[in-house]
Amino acid sequence: MTRLSDLRRPAGLFALLTFLWAADAALGWGTFAVHDLHHHHVPWRVWAAGEWMAGRVPTWAPQVAAGFPLMADGQAGVFYLPTMLLFALLPAAWALNATVLVHVLWAGLGAQVLGRGLGLRGPGARVMGVAYAFSGFLATHVIYLGMQAVLAWLPWLLAAVLARRWAGTALCAALMLVAGHPQAAAFGLLFAGALALREAWAVGRPRQLLGFTLAMLGAAAMASPQILATLELSGEGMRSGGVADIFANIGSLPPQELVGALFPEAFGMERPGDIALTHDHRGLGYWGQGENHWEMAFFVGLPVAVLAGLGARGRRFWVLMAGASLLLMLGGLTPLWWLIRQLPGMGGFRFPVRFGLVFTLSIAVLA
Repeated sequence: MTRLSDLRRPAGLFALLTFLWAADAALGWGTFAVHDLHHHHVPWRVWAAGEWMAGRVPTWAPQVAAGFPLMADGQAGVFYLPTMLLFALLPAAWALNATVLVHVLWAGLGAQVLGRGLGLRGPGARVMGVAYAFSGFLATHVIYLGMQAVLAWLPWLLAAVLARRWAGTALCAALMLVAGHPQAAAFGLLFAGALALREAWAVGRPRQLLGFTLAMLGAAAMASPQILATLELSGEGMRSGGVADIFANIGSLPPQELVGALFPEAFGMERPGDIALTHDHRGLGYWGQGENHWEMAFFVGLPVAVLAGLGARGRRFWVLMAGASLLLMLGGLTPLWWLIRQLPGMGGFRFPVRFGLVFTLSIAVLA
């Protein structure tokens, strides 16, 4: 496992790249507050941080309609300490910018640590960090603050699994579970489980799965206030007991838009801020068949794709993960999405295209 002292130089590199990626936000000249960030994620966190600062657990938000158990919603991230601290200590716009930028930096560092755990050194590990942290999928999904936090912790989780650091595995998984996006956390934990199975098979020690299982139980225990509240609330909603196929397939990637991995504007380009009405998810800039441009975006770029092709030899697990995630992104067009939905806790999700998080990290590894 990489020592913290080994991360000083790459931390400087990724800090510089993150600054260049969004210099206006880093300098306070602009903010990321558009669409869901503007009317959901930022107000939730401002309220939750205020409740903590007032000495109250942020459970019930009386300002929402006739009152709403916002903690139980699962997307407010009220138990996610990094974001809560930033929103407690900084003005909302600065807290939002800092949250986004810190997690981009953390995603890059985590991917480099994972690369080193896979035997990469020097430029190879740094290319992996850049390919992941600055990918199209991570950039476009900044609009969901909790999802971005989950994505930032995912490579750290996989690195801990590789190193069989079960305490670290439990901590990373717990942070993903409370970060504020249950679906991304569920997809990421499935990814980690697949890696744990592969590692146990590779060394011929199935008992290693016991360590991973205990780590997951520990993570569930640490995140239990969030998990139990969310389960109770979801049991009262429309997704209780799972959803119909037609609903679950909302957010499937149209097959022709697979070219978006290389050509992100093949079917137009539309930023959330380009749409005047925030309750609309589509404007005139995207003419594809998906829900909207930013959900369908999983751009990795031609150089990364070429490097991934060259690096595929001997990396069967990562090739399998990349291929399986592409099939899952297509939703109901393949039986794989239906099979995944039969797993406990997976039956209420839609937007299978979000398996792009698995595809993106797998391609970064291969590159």
